[in-house]
Amino acid sequence: MREQPLYTGATVWKWNASAEDWSRQTDVAVKAGKGHPNTNQANIVIGDWHWFLPHNVRYLGRVHVETGQVEYLELPAQLMPDENSRENDVWLWGRGHAGNLPRNAGGFAVGDHGHTGTGWGHISAASPTRVGRYLFLPVVTGTVYVIDTTVKLLSPAALVAINDLGPGGETWTLATVTCAGDRLFAHTMKEIICIQSPAQSGSDTQKSD
Repeated sequence: MREQPLYTGATVWKWNASAEDWSRQTDVAVKAGKGHPNTNQANIVIGDWHWFLPHNVRYLGRVHVETGQVEYLELPAQLMPDENSRENDVWLWGRGHAGNLPRNAGGFAVGDHGHTGTGWGHISAASPTRVGRYLFLPVVTGTVYVIDTTVKLLSPAALVAINDLGPGGETWTLATVTCAGDRLFAHTMKEIICIQSPAQSGSDTQKSD
């Protein structure tokens, strides 16, 4: 019916490191990818919007399927969680942790530089999952982005949370998050994870968030 470029005329919320905040830019030309603009598998259509992770920039993108409006929000490349306090979590911008070395349960190091990246680029990411109004986007490092898909504009207000599926630099996954009842399930190369509210927690072995 028509071709829709994802590179030109976009609205972008870009992270400003000096101000430690996002800034809004309009009518921007975004170099979203070399051969193709979206990371393999990391796209989903919700209502009138087609959401995707671009190929070589750490953005979340969406394009309106009727109007062709293109929007981007820059996301942290990786979350480095603190063991003791969420307030001390570190968001890495632009690039992931230089020491990423994902290992499986047997201690075997997985893959080459493609697997030790952040999930943007030539490697595929897990397919996103929609639960109600929320979109869960896991990437290979175990960082999971939670997005409110009901926002009128794709801005920092759409970013509900950034969580982890394991220690930063030591976790690797290509698994989709699955919803069953009031629980979320995920798995990494080392473990299966059940995420639920503390009120639901019983004697089960699980990771609560």
